[in-house]
Amino acid sequence: MRRLASQFLPLLVAGCIALPALAAEALADYAGSVPLTTRGGDAIHKLELPLAVYAGVQHADLRDVRVFNAAQELVPHALLAEAPPAPPPPPAFAPPVFALPGAPGKTVDQLDVRIEQRADGSVVSIRTRSPGGRSVPARPAAAYIVDATAIDSAIAVITPQWRVAPDNYLGSARVEASDDLKNWRTVVAGAPLAYLQQGQARLVQERIEFAPTRSRYYRLSFAPAAPELEGIAAASPPARLELRRQSLRVTGRAGTNPGEVEFDLRVRAPVDRVRLIVPQSNALAPVRLDTRPAPRGEWRVVVATVAYRIVRDGQEQASPAVPVAPNPSPYWRALVDQSGGGLGAAAPELEVSWPVRELIFLARGEGPFMLAFGRAEATAARLAPAMLVPGYREGMEATFPVADSGPARQGPPPSPPILPRIIGDADPKKVALWAALLVGVLLLAGMAWRLARQMKAGGASAARQSPPRE
Repeated sequence: MRRLASQFLPLLVAGCIALPALAAEALADYAGSVPLTTRGGDAIHKLELPLAVYAGVQHADLRDVRVFNAAQELVPHALLAEAPPAPPPPPAFAPPVFALPGAPGKTVDQLDVRIEQRADGSVVSIRTRSPGGRSVPARPAAAYIVDATAIDSAIAVITPQWRVAPDNYLGSARVEASDDLKNWRTVVAGAPLAYLQQGQARLVQERIEFAPTRSRYYRLSFAPAAPELEGIAAASPPARLELRRQSLRVTGRAGTNPGEVEFDLRVRAPVDRVRLIVPQSNALAPVRLDTRPAPRGEWRVVVATVAYRIVRDGQEQASPAVPVAPNPSPYWRALVDQSGGGLGAAAPELEVSWPVRELIFLARGEGPFMLAFGRAEATAARLAPAMLVPGYREGMEATFPVADSGPARQGPPPSPPILPRIIGDADPKKVALWAALLVGVLLLAGMAWRLARQMKAGGASAARQSPPRE
């Protein structure tokens, strides 16, 4: 029995260590790679994930991303958060607004305006006068004066508050600033305003955004036929600037049904803004955008909006990007409402964008390093930033040197080994345990079979040696 066990024990040990040995990774296991060159002798380096990574990864959660050194050894890496915590809402204000009645044939700058002010500069009243000195009868406002003397910070957003909510209005706004109500400088011209509705779809673009400006007074002018302004909501710039973004623009192809346009992004990126670019001028239609993760998967609704490209007052206005929940699906579809003629014969384009994602890694060993990606059977191997960088704090990555990236190498995904194809996404530890149990069962079966043969042979030998009965 001991002899038998000694024969099968190596098989049991080999079965226990076989799977961990097969789990070792090499650069050749990955379909794509990007060379990285470090600077100086700093331990931690960072880089922005290039577009080639999103185009080559096999998993949207980036589990198949690795960093190798020149000796083909894996080095630790971490991915920084996709976006920092949301900042507190910026301060909001509701300053006084005074209508500036117009006069026939005169622009805003040609009006004879009488402004009554207090000692601190705040406005009491604003009136326009005719050439003879008489007050102008009530007319539609040519512009509006915003008294911001009580606001002690810069303004970056103005949202009009209309006396009556607009219905299917598409126009633009002009914002000017002044500190003396005489000399005006343009802050933003032609800012789009849209209040559109068709069927159940509704598009509202009412925020007038511009570079943070600090001024005592603002003057607002709107395109003709604008509703009457009752007031405004002003806001300071957010506490943090807009995140750096990566973008991609692809042309669609006609689907099987009328008004259906399909797009293949060829990337698995966390898209959170989408914009349908209308190819034909003076076109508008409600649009629904869907996605699916695979070419033959089920379509899922993402957002409904209104896409347009319209010339108004000599200026072309186009539908802006629409925020959506982060979506890594590479396949998108636009369903264009054809009840109003759609968007024209040419296929529209889809523009998508997402926040830049940064990777940090430990420059262990010699370079150049290789950022590898594209392996279907890969499991997550990245660390948390706090584990890779002792004492890590949010924003510390700004002090890390940037690794220079070279041209990407992209090939077909390597064929997975036989064993990973069999076990699929199963936990390797569990598979190793089951393998050990299976080897143990085979060992016991072999021992039993061997023992049975020995007993059978012993019985036959004893029968031959026993004397015959008289």
